[in-house]
Amino acid sequence: MSDEILVEKNKDFASECYEQITDALLDLGFKRVRLGVFAFEISPNIYAWLGLNRVRKSSVELELYPVIGVVHVEVNDIVYLRTNTKKDLSPTVSVPICYLLAEGKYRTWTWRKGSNEASVTSDLKKVVQLYGLPFLDRFSSVEKLYQEFYADEFNDEEARLTVNMQRVVPAAMLLTNRMGAIESYLKKQKHANDALGGDSDFEIFANQLMQRAIQRH
Repeated sequence: MSDEILVEKNKDFASECYEQITDALLDLGFKRVRLGVFAFEISPNIYAWLGLNRVRKSSVELELYPVIGVVHVEVNDIVYLRTNTKKDLSPTVSVPICYLLAEGKYRTWTWRKGSNEASVTSDLKKVVQLYGLPFLDRFSSVEKLYQEFYADEFNDEEARLTVNMQRVVPAAMLLTNRMGAIESYLKKQKHANDALGGDSDFEIFANQLMQRAIQRH
């Protein structure tokens, strides 16, 4: 038996599904980073990100919970007080893609062997194209990030977004040269943080951010 035939015979159902999904996402510009994670560059240091969280896997079924987001490398470096130059593709803002649909309800995508593989892959691709790509565009620059979360007072809880707004907003202010707004915003957040007992390292973050702002001014 040839090596190619042996590999094909031993390939499990989940691997076959992931191959179909990868091909579909390639059509939309995504590249595979690792199993279940895809990305593409929007602009320097800004990346589209798609993670296929696995809910259940068996020999005949694969259930996924896709999450889409945008990675702002420079924002993340400030938010997490990073000093190294290694790029980390952790999304700055993300959302389970099902909540972008009109229904706004929890939903997964399930592939069943010999039943619906092609149609489910096609449906996921369509959802990413119609709902995921516009979401990416909304956060495709630091200026847009600032406008969404500060100027427009975006309600992250209603949209079920995952984002560290307390840190992302002042980081975006710094990168868009809104120096005058940083100090007052940080003071307001520090008071709220002290009252509610949130981010234990926020004061360290705020002090370092102010130092960066002074250096840039």
